[in-house]
Amino acid sequence: MRTRDFHLQHISDLSRVNGKPSTANFGVLGRSHLDRLLPNLHLTAPIDYTHQVLLGVLRSFLIVALPKLSTRSKEIIDSFLKSLKAPSVIQRAPRPLVDLKYYKASELKAWFIYIGPVIFRC
Repeated sequence: MRTRDFHLQHISDLSRVNGKPSTANFGVLGRSHLDRLLPNLHLTAPIDYTHQVLLGVLRSFLIVALPKLSTRSKEIIDSFLKSLKAPSVIQRAPRPLVDLKYYKASELKAWFIYIGPVIFRC
């Protein structure tokens, strides 16, 4: 749960790291001038689609669903991914299923919009 105390703790931890901004503190890069105007800024900032849907729910679904497929089905999906002629809206064609844990958001977006409905016949 994101609370103001955790937010302030991340900011204070940040100042202890040699005075350099670090992304190791849960994405907190420093104190914002808006923090004085909106004390609950950390609660009002929305969590984006990329992290919630693509890197969260979709990746978890694929990690759970794909291992249940047979080896032959996985080979067919991998060959389909290799032969895929991606439309220009896909920035990065998905890698083989072995690399699923390392997929970037753009690869998962391709799965969500184009590949998943074909493979899972949605």
